[in-house]
Amino acid sequence: KVISTTTTTTSADVSETSVKAATTVTIKRQDETSESMTASLSTSDDMSSDRCYVKHPTIPVGNIIVVINPANGKMAYCRVIDNNTDASKLEMTKAVLNKLELSETKSQVTIKYATL
Repeated sequence: KVISTTTTTTSADVSETSVKAATTVTIKRQDETSESMTASLSTSDDMSSDRCYVKHPTIPVGNIIVVINPANGKMAYCRVIDNNTDASKLEMTKAVLNKLELSETKSQVTIKYATL
């Protein structure tokens, strides 16, 4: 982020403008986790196919995660609605597959989320 501040003071006989130099601020997130895993279409009836829902083995229900297709860089924000039993697989709705341009069979994805 670049933060720039301009202050202007004006009176009847004095006009002064003070400009501070731009400062670059880098924010590192210590609480962000990134995982690479296999994703597939969920066969469960409890997931609306037109919404961006996923099932992950360990992320708490309700969290929002970013699912990224590393092959084309497309990404989707998804809500975890349940935990699945397969520790190596991410189950997702048809809407997520379409946004990421993935096939319905197993595909490799990267997920990122905040650990609270």
